[in-house]
Amino acid sequence: GQAVVMGGEGGPPPPAPDADVCCMTTDFAMQNVAVRMGMRLLSTDGLVLRSVKQWAKQCTGCGRLAADAGRDFCAHCGHETLVRVATVAGADGGVRVLPMPDHVRGRVLSARGTRYPLPQPKQGRNADNAILAEDQLKEARYKHIR
Repeated sequence: GQAVVMGGEGGPPPPAPDADVCCMTTDFAMQNVAVRMGMRLLSTDGLVLRSVKQWAKQCTGCGRLAADAGRDFCAHCGHETLVRVATVAGADGGVRVLPMPDHVRGRVLSARGTRYPLPQPKQGRNADNAILAEDQLKEARYKHIR
């Protein structure tokens, strides 16, 4: 995950107020590690991270979060519409998705099939068919290896 400098309710659990140990650094990577360990933070310049940002993939078609960040296709609807979004873990253990930037939210992810019809699939090992679902991707990888 990466550090979020400003804002966000929730986040990591607060350290004990009577803790004898704290970490004083201006490096956000070190602050990220210290927060995950449950240490208190001090900073010389006053910028201390409040929450830890993590990455996940969200389907723009159905809006569900993908548990596996390595996927390209949504497990619920089956479309290739997963985009990387930032998430913040809340104090109650829930995940809050941060808003997508405008350049991601407004773009058309795939214009495939909007202007010309899709070609009919061809038979054989060397057929270069359009990959429309995750099982077709696995089959194409298998054929390429053989």
